[in-house]
Amino acid sequence: MPGAVRDNVAHVEEVLPALVGCEVVGAWSGVMPFVPDQKPLCGALEDGLWIVTGCPFTKGAAYSRLLADMIIGEPHEAAPGEPRVRRAEVGAPRCCC
Repeated sequence: MPGAVRDNVAHVEEVLPALVGCEVVGAWSGVMPFVPDQKPLCGALEDGLWIVTGCPFTKGAAYSRLLADMIIGEPHEAAPGEPRVRRAEVGAPRCCC
């Protein structure tokens, strides 16, 4: 088991002791598209160029629908408490590293 996975397993076992000794059957890693303020970008970058990124997997479909509505000019409302929808800033640094 790779070291990073082993470290994650140790953390999970610390937080959820009932899982101590369970077999790890798979692991995944990859780049996550989040921005420094942790709020998704959804809107027009410029005429004809739209973006939706930085949303959690569980909300991807909702943000995609929201973006589609924006593109065709349909009215939309962000649900209270949800991350704000904002126009992405062209040329602004977006790296969170």
